[in-house]
Amino acid sequence: MGGLPSACGLRSSQKVPFLLYRQGARIEAATDSYLHRHHFEPDIAMGFDMAEAIKAMVAFGVEVSMLPL
Repeated sequence: MGGLPSACGLRSSQKVPFLLYRQGARIEAATDSYLHRHHFEPDIAMGFDMAEAIKAMVAFGVEVSMLPL
């Protein structure tokens, strides 16, 4: 996975490209709120509509993401 751990905290991923849900997705507001509350501004590389697409890119080792459980 490009030297990244399988799980990491927000601070340790500050300069890592992030994959998130695209603007307008239902989960986007919750994700944005969480990141804002933790004073974290991710370097957003891409936005997706579906969690499966995000998980596939993360599994490939391209970027990191934060997905709901």
